[in-house]
Amino acid sequence: MLAERGTAEQVPETLQGLIAARLDGLSVDEKTVLQRAAVVGRVFWLGAVEAMDGGSHRELEERLHALERKEFVRRERRSSVEGDTEYAFLHILVRDVAYSQIPRAERSEKHLRAARWIETLGRVEDAAEMLAHHYLQALDFARASGRDTAAIADAARRAFAEAGDRAFALHASDAAARYYAAALELWPADDPERSRLLVQHAYAMFEDAASGADVIERARAELVAAGDTTAAAEVAAVLSWAAWTRGERDRAVTSLRQAVAELEDAPLSRPKAVVLFQLARLSAMAGEADALPAARRAVAAARELGLRDLEARSLNTLGVGRFHAGEPDAIADVERSLELALEIASPLDISRAYGNLASLTYSLGELERSSTYHEGAAEAALRWGQAIAARWFWVEQGEYDYQAGRWTDALRRVDEFLAEVESGAPHYMESAARGMRSLLRLARGDIDGALDEQRRAVELGRTLGDPQALQPSLALSGFVCWQAGDAEAALGRFEELVGLWREEPMGAFFNPSELAFTAVGLERVDAFLAVAADTRPTRWLEAACAFARGEYARAAELFRAIGSRPNEAYALLAAEGDAEVQRALDFYRRVAAVHYVRQGEARLAATA
Repeated sequence: MLAERGTAEQVPETLQGLIAARLDGLSVDEKTVLQRAAVVGRVFWLGAVEAMDGGSHRELEERLHALERKEFVRRERRSSVEGDTEYAFLHILVRDVAYSQIPRAERSEKHLRAARWIETLGRVEDAAEMLAHHYLQALDFARASGRDTAAIADAARRAFAEAGDRAFALHASDAAARYYAAALELWPADDPERSRLLVQHAYAMFEDAASGADVIERARAELVAAGDTTAAAEVAAVLSWAAWTRGERDRAVTSLRQAVAELEDAPLSRPKAVVLFQLARLSAMAGEADALPAARRAVAAARELGLRDLEARSLNTLGVGRFHAGEPDAIADVERSLELALEIASPLDISRAYGNLASLTYSLGELERSSTYHEGAAEAALRWGQAIAARWFWVEQGEYDYQAGRWTDALRRVDEFLAEVESGAPHYMESAARGMRSLLRLARGDIDGALDEQRRAVELGRTLGDPQALQPSLALSGFVCWQAGDAEAALGRFEELVGLWREEPMGAFFNPSELAFTAVGLERVDAFLAVAADTRPTRWLEAACAFARGEYARAAELFRAIGSRPNEAYALLAAEGDAEVQRALDFYRRVAAVHYVRQGEARLAATA
């Protein structure tokens, strides 16, 4: 109902004129009934029209029957309001033109009467959005006409809060954010309920890439000023989460530290459990030593409080942390997180669990299994309107497309994503997208473009600071620099990443294939194999080490088993025998990888 408002000005003038002429041909009483019905919406009820002083019940029935015969409205066989008769306009444009003919000075009172009729029905929560719409319209038109709105402010703000809660429960974040904002505009500063609304508004604003973080920050500042440290800490945790997904790591860490400090001595509560979870999550992404203890504390807190959504969330983080620490059966925690999320129907946790299962199995080199999980993640994000997560999975799908040889699709995805980023919608995945575009531009012969992209990818990876962002960007950058003929830059990238790897084994964080390719090109195979020997084995690592040892045909077989067509082709290009090189060329020609086609043709010419 929220969208059903006067829009006759958007209708072509000729059509609007025709409809208006038909309405003018009605009797005054019939036209009045139609206009009052239009206030309710495209669907309306006899009782609602009667509540707007539209005449007696019998008279209204007669007038609506006449309008039905004239094909303006229809009577529905069943009514969604028990004991009342339901009607609908035969066309939304008729409703809009009828509404537009009501003098603006009268609209506020009519919407107010419609709202009060809804309140008489009982179970207002079932009509929360419709009630909020009428109060919002009543306020807007009252303000526009200079009337005092104090008399309706209290009922209006409560309707907005109820509609916000209803929309939030249905995972309609955009609608919830609008309603909470309207409620807060009217809510007294000293009312205790305001804190809850500020927290809910913060959660609802999370998906807003343009202004979400700023709105959440203002909510936190207000709660701090009001002395509500518990609510302020929870909002700070939400802000941390929102900032991290937008690639604003410093802001995320600062906000989280504030949350931790504010609740350090507080008793266990949902806000404190939220903060513990977020601390564990950022620690796990940063590869910090305290990630596992933090995740275990978060799981314990969620279970003690009976918070199943936070338990699912924390189990997910615990599984990721255990996986990166090399603990056996770590994926089982993430699988349990998914089971719990599905059981409680928590869309955010469903998409996140699927997404992490996809990432973990991808890092093991199980692309087919990973792709299935990824489909589940992307479907959940799109179904429930999770804009930030959907963009994340959009970029990741480009990686699957790249590995499968669907390079046109991969490039389209990263181009569209980066266009959004450059238009003012920042995202954590920018580094990954630029790394992928760097590889694609290199293959397509755009060497300068590839170098520009890899430099930006590394800059972003350093800014983010997380191993999952920095390590792949360094690996891809070194390879691109080597292929572009800049051995010095390639060596710098290689040595930096190998140095990080020596400090702490981190094979779980990235696919080492391009690092192995660079090691061979730079004649640094021993350094690569030395650090690889201390790393938990994965299918990617096995194939990369085979390539580093000069076992190119075997590496190609292993990459093919993984499902990586580009890496298979690169290994074949290095293998002995014209047949292997020709197989590589077949792939490279199909994907228009002119850079590698030149290399393959040169090899064939040398052996002719």
